[in-house]
Amino acid sequence: MADCALALSMVGDEQAAARVWLAPGDCALAAMPAGAVVLEVSTTTRAWVHRLAEAAAARGLACADGPVVGSRPQAEAGKLVFLLGGTSEVVARLVPILNPVAGAVFHVGDVGHGMVLKLMVNALFGIQVAALAELQPLAAAGLEPAHAQALLAKIPVTSEAAAAAGQAMINRAFAMMFPIDLVGKDFGCVQTTGEALDAALPRSAATAAVFQQAIRAGYGGDNITGVARLYS
Repeated sequence: MADCALALSMVGDEQAAARVWLAPGDCALAAMPAGAVVLEVSTTTRAWVHRLAEAAAARGLACADGPVVGSRPQAEAGKLVFLLGGTSEVVARLVPILNPVAGAVFHVGDVGHGMVLKLMVNALFGIQVAALAELQPLAAAGLEPAHAQALLAKIPVTSEAAAAAGQAMINRAFAMMFPIDLVGKDFGCVQTTGEALDAALPRSAATAAVFQQAIRAGYGGDNITGVARLYS
């Protein structure tokens, strides 16, 4: 496999990503040799990825999006899942570089497709966490909350990720891994991308409002599980 000159960005939002890649006079694209690969790992909108790909092509650079699924524990264990959007040739160049730090690398489709799938992943997770936070107080009807959560975790309707989040809420474990501030930002990206694709996303919009409420309440620095504070 040919060597691959690569630069990647993993920052908090696309405004920061734009400064990294495109800032006038001192940007990453300007420093990259022709034929190198630009890899956007940050969670952004699909539109930003397409803008970056156009800017990269104008400089003779290849581009892919490769947002990751996972947070600090997966990163420390080398188990992040990369969702790659790009041509088969570019993805083939990236896979050997990413494999040592990845639990899996998936080629999702063209440039921008990896980002769309990442937004779907984050929205689905956020919807589940918000729903569990809202529902857990029902255990006050006489169920012991920890027992109720343990039983939910054994029922197929509860995903492994949701079960872990539900247990963290029971344990009041709100230390930051995927902070609510970023959850809110990601739901904004979901809404923006949905509007661009003319996709109706009412459940995502309702869940985005819940996380914005948590941010206004001062919980933006908590882990996503801190949304449970709204209900207790």
